[in-house]
Amino acid sequence: MNFDNVDGIIDSSMGGTAAFRWLQSQDYVLADKIGITGHSMGTWSSYTVAAENPEHAAIVIQCGEVEGPVRDENGNVRFRNVLLLQAQYDEFDYFRDYKPTTENLNKTELRYKIFCGQDAPVEWNKTYGSFADGTARRMELLKTVHRGVTHNIRAISTAMEWFTTALGVEPDIPPSDLVYMKRELLMGLALLVAVISLLPLCSFLLTLKFFAPVAQPLPDRYTAPVKSWHRMAVTSILLSVVFYPFVTQLGHGLFPYPDGVFKTLMAGGLILWLDVLFVIAFLLFRRWYKKGEGKELGVTMYDMGISFDRDKTVLDWKIIGKTVIMAVIMFGLLYVLTTVGYRCFNTDLRFIWPFLRPFTPGRFAQFLLYLPFFLVFFLFNGGVRLFGQMRLREYDSPAKTQLVWWLKNIYVMLGGLVIVSLFEYVPFLLGYGTGWALTGLTIFDGPFMSALVLIFPQFFVLFFVATYFYRKTGKVYLGSLVTAMIVAWITCGGAAYF
Repeated sequence: MNFDNVDGIIDSSMGGTAAFRWLQSQDYVLADKIGITGHSMGTWSSYTVAAENPEHAAIVIQCGEVEGPVRDENGNVRFRNVLLLQAQYDEFDYFRDYKPTTENLNKTELRYKIFCGQDAPVEWNKTYGSFADGTARRMELLKTVHRGVTHNIRAISTAMEWFTTALGVEPDIPPSDLVYMKRELLMGLALLVAVISLLPLCSFLLTLKFFAPVAQPLPDRYTAPVKSWHRMAVTSILLSVVFYPFVTQLGHGLFPYPDGVFKTLMAGGLILWLDVLFVIAFLLFRRWYKKGEGKELGVTMYDMGISFDRDKTVLDWKIIGKTVIMAVIMFGLLYVLTTVGYRCFNTDLRFIWPFLRPFTPGRFAQFLLYLPFFLVFFLFNGGVRLFGQMRLREYDSPAKTQLVWWLKNIYVMLGGLVIVSLFEYVPFLLGYGTGWALTGLTIFDGPFMSALVLIFPQFFVLFFVATYFYRKTGKVYLGSLVTAMIVAWITCGGAAYF
């Protein structure tokens, strides 16, 4: 897909052209000095905006495809003063011209002749052409991954210098004098503090008479035998290794979701992967519980953190209802914090990626649609299996128990994705290309490999929260509800939405 291959998309600029022309109409804007930039999918939109608005002054393409030639058959410059920010370790093969590595792209005709308008290989990090007639071209090679370009210091400095030069602006501070990363780190800290604030909120709510019944005793009859725990952990890790690359990609565009219903770009792949893991884990658990070790040890649903009776399966819907209310209150607090920051201070709870942000009506509908699919995984795999079937022993103190359980839970839930990351990035960093490129299966590169850097911090923090909630309530419900709602919010609030 690029600026002239957009069948089925009503506005390939994704609102960019409307924004460009609105800016032109403002009294405080110099209409002939407007620059355009976009990252990844946004680069296609940037090309569309530029093509529809030939009076633009400059374009900064962050991890995108190259377009050319510099001049069309009539001698006109279609895209004026283009800077390409190239991630050296871009996971998307089409953003590295379908080559295994990027270092020698400057020596291909596509880059030096068609994009830069030169007759011989060009150098990275060097400007060619002229800003005066719009033929300026430059390719900046950056030692980062796809998602890192937007927050790479050299990338932003180069982009700022490019825009100021093309727009004829003389700023009072140099382009390298940047404070954005300090702000980003503070926003990341605010995000972490906001999520961790749910822990004391949980403790406070449980002191209230209405919510006090939610705090049930921790099941104390069963802990997983050490060998069994390790066997189940390895099984979970291997299942993630096998299914993450294939099933996420299947759900990304091949799985027959109803048209016009499941609209969030990344969510389809994630829910299919998580729910495949749920189905497999449920079948393994059922055999373990009905015929295997669970039956031999006399395990009950009380031991699994489900039942409210020690000897038989009893669901106390009144307590479960109060648990749901607690989860909604916690989610509501996060949403209020996010909305106040967004509306009043023009900030959101983010780090590199827009993790938490206010919903539009359409995105909220998507959140409600995807939430049940996330919930079944976090309720079973991240609840019954993790805290019940794989129940760990108590340690010397509550703090040590919380820490050890959390670290072991992270090992189970993220171990497989660590292996996937090593397979993807180690050969890439060594200069051979991604692991999938070396196997000839580049279809599995791209969105879900680059998304790993977003999944890791989510699981690190949220399973600390889930562990705490389980230990406070003795049941899997609260932690599963809260983690599912937050993950669904992150996915539907920040991912591309059509």
